[in-house]
Amino acid sequence: MYFLAQSFKAQLAKELPPDKNNLSGATQDLAFRAKSLMKDLANISLEIAQMTVTSEGGSVLPDWFVVEIIRDLPRLAAKK
Repeated sequence: MYFLAQSFKAQLAKELPPDKNNLSGATQDLAFRAKSLMKDLANISLEIAQMTVTSEGGSVLPDWFVVEIIRDLPRLAAKK
């Protein structure tokens, strides 16, 4: 699971732009889907989900995406 989470994080870091204003339709869809997948990951392992959004472990996610995860995850989790 650790390897998959790290691969997921690396892919997001590669594909999401550093600035939210540069989002295309495809990257907006990716960000939305990634937030949903983070909710699922948190249900499986909160520790791995936390590791995925932190700056530890190489790849760094864009700041705007981390802020959105922190803001939206409680709402997404409530939709269970």
